[in-house]
Amino acid sequence: MMLSITSTWLGGLGSPCPAQDLLPFNGGSAISPVPLTREPVQTSLSEEGGQYSFICSGNGEKLEYILNPQLGLLKGLSIRVNGQDIANPFRVKFTMAPESKEFTEADRERQAADETVDLSKLQQLAASVKASTRFLGARKEGDILVTDYELSDPSVGTATLRMTIQAIGKSLEISMAADKPILDSVTISTWGKPIPSEYEIGGPSYRISDNCFAAAFPDMWQSDASKVKSDGTVYNTLTDGSRALLRETFYLTVSDVYAETLANSPWPASPYLEEFENRVVLDLFEGTFADHLSLLEELKDYQVDSFLIILHYWQDKGFDRSNPDMMPANDGPGGDAGLRALSVRAQELGHRFSLHENYYDIAVATVPQYEDFLALNPDGSHLPRSGGNMFFIKPSRHMEMALPRAAEATQAYDLNLTFHDVMPHWKVDYDATAEDVGSLRLSALKQKDYFEAMRVERNSPIITEMLGSSLAGLWDGGCNAYMNNQRNRKLLPLASLLKVHNKQANHGVGYYERWLPWGFKPGWSTYKLTDRELDRYRAMQIGFGRMGFIGRQLTNYTPHLHAIVREYHLMRAFGAAYINQNIRQLEYQTDNGQWIGPVEAAETGQWQRLRATYDGGQVVWVNYSDAPWKVDGLDLPAWGSATRGPRSVAGTELRDGQISDYAEYGDIVYADARSHTWTPVENQPPITPRLGNWKDLGNGRFELEVVWDAGRTLPHDYRSFWMFRDAGSTVSRPVFHTVVQPGDVPTSAWQAGQSYSDTRFLSIPDKDARTGGPNKTDKYDIVVGMTHPTGATTRPELTHRLDQMRIATMEVQRKGDKIIGIQITEADQAPPPGEDPAPYREGLNADGKVLDFGEVSTNGAVVIRKLPDGCEVVPLPQGEPMVIGLNGALQEVVAYVGNQNEPMTLETKVVGDKTYFKLPAGVNRVMVKE
Repeated sequence: MMLSITSTWLGGLGSPCPAQDLLPFNGGSAISPVPLTREPVQTSLSEEGGQYSFICSGNGEKLEYILNPQLGLLKGLSIRVNGQDIANPFRVKFTMAPESKEFTEADRERQAADETVDLSKLQQLAASVKASTRFLGARKEGDILVTDYELSDPSVGTATLRMTIQAIGKSLEISMAADKPILDSVTISTWGKPIPSEYEIGGPSYRISDNCFAAAFPDMWQSDASKVKSDGTVYNTLTDGSRALLRETFYLTVSDVYAETLANSPWPASPYLEEFENRVVLDLFEGTFADHLSLLEELKDYQVDSFLIILHYWQDKGFDRSNPDMMPANDGPGGDAGLRALSVRAQELGHRFSLHENYYDIAVATVPQYEDFLALNPDGSHLPRSGGNMFFIKPSRHMEMALPRAAEATQAYDLNLTFHDVMPHWKVDYDATAEDVGSLRLSALKQKDYFEAMRVERNSPIITEMLGSSLAGLWDGGCNAYMNNQRNRKLLPLASLLKVHNKQANHGVGYYERWLPWGFKPGWSTYKLTDRELDRYRAMQIGFGRMGFIGRQLTNYTPHLHAIVREYHLMRAFGAAYINQNIRQLEYQTDNGQWIGPVEAAETGQWQRLRATYDGGQVVWVNYSDAPWKVDGLDLPAWGSATRGPRSVAGTELRDGQISDYAEYGDIVYADARSHTWTPVENQPPITPRLGNWKDLGNGRFELEVVWDAGRTLPHDYRSFWMFRDAGSTVSRPVFHTVVQPGDVPTSAWQAGQSYSDTRFLSIPDKDARTGGPNKTDKYDIVVGMTHPTGATTRPELTHRLDQMRIATMEVQRKGDKIIGIQITEADQAPPPGEDPAPYREGLNADGKVLDFGEVSTNGAVVIRKLPDGCEVVPLPQGEPMVIGLNGALQEVVAYVGNQNEPMTLETKVVGDKTYFKLPAGVNRVMVKE
C-alpha cells in the first residue's frame, strides 16, 4: 500500500486564475499597527504658503495628503491620488468636560444620569456659547509637521493641543497631546461605503471612491484613554474626579488597495505556531476525572494523540463559584489525586493539559476577603463582571493574585498548558488611590505581563476564552466566547487571515451552544450535533484558518466517539495545511462561475464559495452555500471543504454522490464513507419535574410548587435550581434564580415511582441579575434541573436525557413600575433538539456503498497508520464490520478481535488496483504487510 501525499495532492486541480498576491500584507512580522504596503513607499513633506503636502510615492503611484492647518483640526485636509483630487474622508471631533471641582450640582446629576458619559451632551446643557478652536501655529521639523491649537469652551476652560503629523507608508500618523485634563474624547472617523469584513484589528475600511479606500483608527498602545473604540477614545474620570491628560496616536490611511488600509497587531507572533499545526482543542466539562481518562485511553486506539485539553469543571466549590480560590480539586469528580492522574496520563498520551483558570474575577462569596483587590467604577462602586455575581480584580494587583495560585496549580497537577477564562483587557480600574489606573492600555499591559510569566511558569502556550484580535500575539490563541458570534457571520476572513492568523492560532468558531441557533435552551449541554451541523461548523473553522475545536456536546454524558475521531483527524489535516502559513490569495466564485476578490465578494454578498491559497501552494476550498459546488476537479457538498497541497490532503466531499470524509497527513490516513450515525442512548427511567400549584401573593410575590416524579433512584443528594429566563431566550444567564433542596426528602432517599414536592415563596426582583439594571421582563420561562452541591459532578439526566427542563411560563402584568398580577402556565413539553433521528440521517450512506478515496476504498470508517512494511488499520467504531480495499498487492492481512491476542488471517481479493478484505464484527485492528 503506497500512501503518499505527493502522489495525490494535485488531484485534478487546474491552475488558479491570477489573483492579487496578498503575501506583502501579511502582518506576522509587523511591530507597528501602521498598515503595510505592497512595496516600499518613499515619503516627504513640503510646505508652500502655509500649506503642507505629505507625499507618499511607490510602485508608480503618488498619494498626497495636503493640509492647511490654519483651517482647523484636519478640516483643511485634502487628498490627491495620482493627481486626482478626492474629498477629505476624515472627520475629527473633540469633546470637553468641566473639571470636577468646577461641577455644579446640576452638572453632577446630568452626568450620573448619562451612563455612557457622552460629555458633548453636558456641553449642550451647560454652555450657552459654542466651543471654539484657535490655530496657534505650525512648524516643519524635517518630515514632521508640528501644529498647536487652543480649544476653549466658556463652561469648561481652555486647553492647548499639540499635534505632530508624519507620513509612514501610505498612512498619516497623527500624535496629539493636551496640556490640561479637560478633553474627554476624540474621534476621527471616515465616511463612505463600509467594506464588510470580520475581526479587523483597527476597525472597518471604507470605499470613498470607485478606486480608493480609507481607514482611520487610534493606536490603543499609545493611548491613555479609558475606552478605545474603532474610531476614537474616551477619558473617564477617576474616583477623585481627576482625568488623565489626553495622549493619542491615530493612523489615517488612503489607498487604492484595500489590504493597504488594514491595521496590524504590534506584538511578536506566538512562539507555538509550529506546534499548533498538529494540535486540536478538546473541551472537557461534566463527568469524573476517571471518565475523562477512559475517553482519552479509548481515543488513543484511533491515533488521537495531540489535543490541547481544557478541563472546565474541576474547582473545589464548583464552576465559577469561588474564583480566584479554586483549589483543591473537587472531590466529586475525583479530587486532587484523580486530577493529577488525569493530567499526567494525558501528557503521556501526547496531549497538553490545562484547567479552566480564572484569577481575574472574584466571586461574591469571597468579596469580603479580597475587598482591597476589587477594581472600582468612577463612582467608587465595585466593577461587576455581570449581574453583580462576580467582580473584577484590579489590573495592578492581578499578578499578585494570579501567579502564586497558578504556580500552586502547576505543582499540584503537573500542567503543561494554560487556559484562562475571559481576560477583560477592556476593563479599567478607576481607583484614584491605586497604580496604573484609568487607562485601557495599562490594563492590557498588565495582562501581557501575566501571559509572559505563565509561558515561563509552565513552559507552555496560553490559550484563552476570547480571540482578542487587537492583542494577537500577546497570547497564543483563543476562541469566540460570546453569543451570536459565528453561525451567521459572513465568510469574509481577509483581515483575520492577514493580521491575526500569523500572530496566534485561534481555535473553533465559538462554543457549540453559542453557535447553534437555539443556544442555551433546555437540552443544550446534552445535545449531540448532527454530522451536517458539524460540517457547517467545520467549514467556518477552515475558512477562518482556525485550529480544530471539539466541544462539550460531543464529550458530555455518553461521548460521541465517531464524531470526536472524525473532527480530530480532519482538523489535524487542515491545521497542517494552513496553521503557521501566510495567506497568498483569497478568491470567491460567483453564481455565474467567475472569480472575484474579497472586496468584491463582500460588497456583492457573493462570499459563500471561497478558495484560499497559502504560501507554498497549499489550497483550501470552502463551500458555505446550500448547494453543491464543483470546482477545480473537486465535488463539494453544501458546507463541504477540501485542501490539497504538499502538507496535507483532506476534505468533506462527494464521492459517487455520497458525502464522505478523507484526511491524509504525516503517517495517518482517515477515510469515512458516512455509513455510521449517532444513535441516542435509551433513556433511563426518567426524573420528571412538573408544575404544581402556584399562587399570586401580590406586589410581585408568588408561591410556586415544583413536583418531581421519580422514575429511578439517585446516587447523590442533589439540589434543584429554578431559573427564570426571558421567554424564548437563547442566553444561559437567568433574570433571577434560586437553588433549593428538591423537597423535604433528600434525593438519595427517593424511591422509584414516588413523587416529591417542593414549594417556595419567591419575589420578582427589581433588578435584572444579568445586567444589574432595572428588571423590565414581562414574560419568563421557568427552567428547573438538579446539580450536586459541589458543582462539579455530572447533573442527573431528566426526561429526554435533558439536564434541565422548561416546566412553565410566567407572565407579569405591570402598570408603570408596579406589578399588578402574574399568570403561570404549564409549558408544552415538546421533544427537545436531538430527539428526532431524521437530522442525524441526513447525508447517511444508508446502503453501505463502498467509496473509492484513491489510496483506500471502504464502506465504513477507518484510521490507517503507515508503517515501514505496511500499515495498521483500525475500524471506527472498533468491532464494526466493513469492507476495506488498499492500493497494491498485500502479502498478509491479520485481524485482532476484542482483547484477544490470537490473530485471524483474513482472505483477500484483488479487484482492479486494490486488494480487498472484509472485516467481520468484533475486529479491533488489522495489521497489513505489503
